[in-house]
Amino acid sequence: MLVMATELQKLAENIQQAKTYYEVLDISKDADMATIRKKYLSLSLQFHPDKHHGDTKEMAEKVIQVINNAWSVLKDEDARKLYDQNQMNHKEGFPLQEDVDLDDMIFNDGKYYWSCRCGGEYSLTENDLEKGTEYYGCSSCTLCIHVLFELDEGDT
Repeated sequence: MLVMATELQKLAENIQQAKTYYEVLDISKDADMATIRKKYLSLSLQFHPDKHHGDTKEMAEKVIQVINNAWSVLKDEDARKLYDQNQMNHKEGFPLQEDVDLDDMIFNDGKYYWSCRCGGEYSLTENDLEKGTEYYGCSSCTLCIHVLFELDEGDT
């Protein structure tokens, strides 16, 4: 039972670290609908929260959200095409939700925040900006934002 739990935890980590919805479902980009559906059903059964208790239930709830996000996009032909186009708009393979001006973000306790359409959030610090990082991932899904800002001359 411990071995199975460890394998499940490793699979969960792989899913949460996936950079694309294709990686979440462990399928190729050119997979047909039958393959996508089969993989989605298999993963959703493995990670259904009702099959887990305690710490693994919390892990399963997080992972099933990622799996469902992937399924909701890849099952719809138009959404999948848009996703694939957005994939090409961003380095590292994350789909770009939007460009956000830093001045439009909420600043609180030394961090900038922006809400994601999935209900998660993007957060960044001034240190992140000073490093020149422009792309930030959502805390709950694989979307990212491109933050638009200019460094002051004294910051370079």
